[in-house]
Amino acid sequence: MPFGTPLAASAVEFLQSFRGEMNTLFSLASAGMTAYFWLVRVNRERESVRVYQVSDFAGTLEPGQVGYWVGKIFLANRSINPTAIVEASAELYWNGRWVPGVVHTADDVDLLWNLTPLQVVARKVGAAFPLDAKTTREQVYAPQKLRVTFVTVEGKKLVHEVRAGAEIGTNAIAA
Repeated sequence: MPFGTPLAASAVEFLQSFRGEMNTLFSLASAGMTAYFWLVRVNRERESVRVYQVSDFAGTLEPGQVGYWVGKIFLANRSINPTAIVEASAELYWNGRWVPGVVHTADDVDLLWNLTPLQVVARKVGAAFPLDAKTTREQVYAPQKLRVTFVTVEGKKLVHEVRAGAEIGTNAIAA
């Protein structure tokens, strides 16, 4: 069949229309992928810090009826932006109520903890609580619930419940 026949002309016309539709399809796919990756990036730019308990928090009864618990945590900054922990507080569940306490770092690092993007930082944390005059060492050594709250520079609170004297779980509470 010669090239100039109506069948060949219709085939060329079909390929040209198919080419236009393919160009449109590729353009839409490209726009969709670009939008998807921008959404992923925006999600990664949000503040996302998590607290993980690494070691058991061991308690002792110090002079003056002060209960002192110390343990190790990981702080994971899952964002692509840096952040910092600027404040910390702790509470101990004691005799049916939450008792406020004082938090400090047990590894002599100032409380302003800079968290670089996509990094994990290990910190040793201590918490001290005033206890009743009748408190015994055995009560302090028994499994206890502590709640540690960290505040980021952006103002978000990270609350993590710590089990002292008990087996460590894999729970993490996100910001």
